[in-house]
Parts: sequence; structure tokens; C-alpha cells
Amino acid sequence: MSTASTDKSDTTRLRRIDPAKLRVGGVLPGTIRALSGRVLIRPGRTLNADDLTLIEDHLKRGIYGDSEWAEEYLADMAKAVQPEKTPPTPDQQTPAQADSEIVPLPVEHLQVGRRLSYALYNRNGALLIPAGVEINKQFLDKLNLQGVFEVHADKGKLRKERQTQATSTEWRIAKHMERLLGELGYQEFKPRPRRTSRPRLELVGLQTEIEHGRAHYAKAVQRVAEISADLVRGKPASISAATEVVSEFMRMVRLDSSLLPAIIKLTEIPGEYLFHHAMNVALLAMTVADGFSLSRVNLLQIGLGALLQDVGMMQVPQELRLAPRSLTPEEYIEIRRHPLYTLDFVNKMEGLSNISKVIVYQSHERADRSGYPSKCQYDKIHPFARLVGTVDVYAAMISNRPYRNARPPYETMEFLLRETKSGRFDPQTMRMLIDSLSLFPIGSLVKLSDGNIAKVLRANPGMHTRPVVIPLSLDGSESRVEIDLSRIDNLRIVQALNPK
Repeated sequence: MSTASTDKSDTTRLRRIDPAKLRVGGVLPGTIRALSGRVLIRPGRTLNADDLTLIEDHLKRGIYGDSEWAEEYLADMAKAVQPEKTPPTPDQQTPAQADSEIVPLPVEHLQVGRRLSYALYNRNGALLIPAGVEINKQFLDKLNLQGVFEVHADKGKLRKERQTQATSTEWRIAKHMERLLGELGYQEFKPRPRRTSRPRLELVGLQTEIEHGRAHYAKAVQRVAEISADLVRGKPASISAATEVVSEFMRMVRLDSSLLPAIIKLTEIPGEYLFHHAMNVALLAMTVADGFSLSRVNLLQIGLGALLQDVGMMQVPQELRLAPRSLTPEEYIEIRRHPLYTLDFVNKMEGLSNISKVIVYQSHERADRSGYPSKCQYDKIHPFARLVGTVDVYAAMISNRPYRNARPPYETMEFLLRETKSGRFDPQTMRMLIDSLSLFPIGSLVKLSDGNIAKVLRANPGMHTRPVVIPLSLDGSESRVEIDLSRIDNLRIVQALNPK
């Protein structure tokens, strides 16, 4: 995704762009700017899902272009809906008179038949509809005809209504999910450790599959971005597209359990983090799940739930999810609501299993009831959601974020082990995670007792400090020799180095 520029423009000449005319795959005919004139996306770019996400994050104040834009793309915002010329009552005062702050409200959030608990104003502060009036189709048609994409409302009253609605919605969803869990009888899905050894490819075959996997990973991330964008925009999202993404990785994990951890990518591009993280969680969750005696159907359910569990974050304002600082308690409340947004989105995906929906909803719950959105107790969290939740924390901690640097995989494993001991994570899942990745996770760099640097190739279940490694040459290239440290007494890992 292109990085927003600081270039300025004469804002008096900017015209508002109609976002409905912009599509994935379309070539941008002109520069897209914020209201301040700052460049968001430059002309000539073929739009992708990330670009549309960036645009959507600026819709509250609008997106704008200069004279290079053709008239067909522009929205005439010069006219505003005018109120009736009657003296305002106390309830109909303008925001300036009422001494309150107004904030933008997208027109698409207004629903026919809904009785407002707050007044609506145009951008100049003129009253459109007083509080207590029911929205009708004629009013919305009038706004649409005049090219009005947002109205304004009192910030305090709008927040109060949203909080009331959110509390009611959260309670209703929590009760529904509790009933669904009871219907699933999830104890029968409790994973049990695999008794047989996991399959392994020869080194050359493994390296070939890793290269294939990395190529598929790049395409899969783009596909996930498109699926997510469709869900957020209310378009039908195909479950078959998500299944296709997961199925190829299912094939790979059954070939060799070391494949998927070797191909994850820790991106440092903020706008792409969400989709890379979704892929990483899905790949690692399937790796851990494959260590248990689960059916192919269960493996698919876990993969899909892990892939989709953070889609709701796209509903959270970008300035919060990409904030280069710690969030305030009020801001964090919005983050904690994203599983509800996600569940709302995936409920529109025909064919997604109830187990995948439970994973989506519960993957941020914790065994010690410190999670969200419902602070479930341990035995009320589905085992698959506990698995995905543990992997989600691991994948997030080893990635760079705007507000902190990535933690080395070795330190992350130590942290998770301590948190598991304190009761936050599921011990069974944590045991399989470390069996699958080792204490020095697959793909990480280590220093050996003979002074050589090596990359961890495979885990050795039950021998977490003695994985299989590949020595690196002085130029950093991998050798064609794998060393199983569990079979060599006089060679061990003495230091974990920076992640790959």
C-alpha cells in the first residue's frame, strides 16, 4: 500500500470524491487527498483492498481531488440540506448555541424508521433534523440527491447512544454464543495428543516446499485482504475463497510439520500488518492443531477461524489500531469490541461452521478471565479458541508494531510459559506449541557451542532446547546439512539471536 505523502495542495480548489466510484483493480485517475490537502494515494496506481481501507479510514472528513479528476468521479458538496426557516427551540439549537462539540456521522449509518435521540446538523452547524424525529426515506433521498455523504451530531449524545447499543448488543451476543457452545457439546472436540511421530521430508524436499509455500503465502495475503474488504463493505464474501487459502496450507502441514512456521513473514508495513498477522496465526494454529489427533474437518475449522478472527479490527479507526503509543482506557474499549464486529461480519459468510464462529468470537478470551469480550471462565472457552488465542499472542509478540519492537521468539516463548504457569493460557495448548516450534522456534537464529551460527529447521517434541538446525556460512547462506542436536551430546545452543 502506498504511504501517505505530506505534499500540500490549495485546499480551496479541492473537490470531494465519491468513494462509491472507486473499485479494487481500478486505475486511479488523479491524486487522492485528505481534507488538509495531504496526499493519500498518488495517480496511476491500481487500487487494491489496502488502498480502499485507507480511503475508508478518511471518509468521516471525506477524500478529495484537484482539477485532474473527471466530473463523473466528483460529488457536489457545495449545497447542504437547509432546515425549515423557523426559530429554533432549546432542543433545536445549533451546536454553537448549545455549547457542545459536533462530530461527523456517515450517512450510511442512518436507518429509515429509526427515531433519533440526538439532533443532526450539516457541516456548517445548521439544523437538519431535531432530536426525537424519525428518519424517513425522503430525508435520505434528499441527502443523496445533494451529494451529502456525512452529517454531524453532538459528540456526547452520540457516544452515549453507541455505548447503550454496544452494551445491549454485547449481552445479546454473549447469551447467543453461550447457547451455541452448549449445542456444540464441545467436550467431544477436545484435542488429544497425537501418538505417532509427525511426518518429515528430506532436507531438499523441505526447502523446495518452503519456497513454494512462500510464493503461495504472498498470494494468500492478498486474497485475505480482498475477503476482508468485501466483508467490511457488506459484500457477499465467498467461504470457498477462504477455504482455498487454508486448504493448500493444510496439505503442506500434513507433508511436514515444520513447513508452515518456516514460511511466515513478519511484516513491518503498518497497512499490511493485519493481513499478514491473520495468515501467520492461521499457519501456526494449524501447525499446533496438527500435533493433536484432529480430523481434517477440525483442522479446516481451526484454520478458517484463525484466518478470520481479526477482520473486525478493520472496523476500528486506523488511528487507534496503528497508534504509535499506548491506548487510553476509552480507546482500548473500542479495540476490545472488535470480536463482536468480526462475528457480525462472518455471520454473513454462508457455509462457515459454528465452530469457526466460536473461534472468531472467543480467541481473545483467556483462561484466567482476563480476556474479552465476555471474560469467560476456562471451561466456557472452546478448546480450539484457546489454541488460536495462544498462537495469536505468540504471532503478535514476534512482530513489529507501531508502538513497540518485536520480541525475539525465544523471549516470547519464555513469556508464554510464565503466563501459562500463572493460569492465563491453556497448558495443553502451550505444551503442543513448544513441541511444534521448540523453545528456539523454527526459523529463528541461534549460536552453537562450537561458535557457528545456525537456523532452527525443526522442533524435537519433548526436547525443547535441542531442535534440528542448519549451520549458516559466513555470508548467511544455508548449508545443505541438517544437525539434530538431540543426537549430539557435545553440541548445544548457547545463545538465541535476532529473529529472521
